[in-house]
Amino acid sequence: MEKHLDIQKCLTAFARIIEKGNKNPTENVFELEGIKAASLDDGYTIRLFDHRSELTIYFHNKHAIQSPDSQTMDLFLKSIYAVADGRI
Repeated sequence: MEKHLDIQKCLTAFARIIEKGNKNPTENVFELEGIKAASLDDGYTIRLFDHRSELTIYFHNKHAIQSPDSQTMDLFLKSIYAVADGRI
């Protein structure tokens, strides 16, 4: 599993998904390249997720990650970083 989570890249990926992704109007969720992005009503919390993993970033860059195993989480984070870097 990733030893260090790059919060800045995750926030960049979130912004890119909101900007370039497709919006699901009924759920207020955006999707780009299989990664979904949503913000909570509190205005501070964001979620990045796919069909197996989820990253929640809270106020002051605290975060929680849920995934079935470390390999799945690594693939998920690589996808997020690729979106942030504009590679996909």
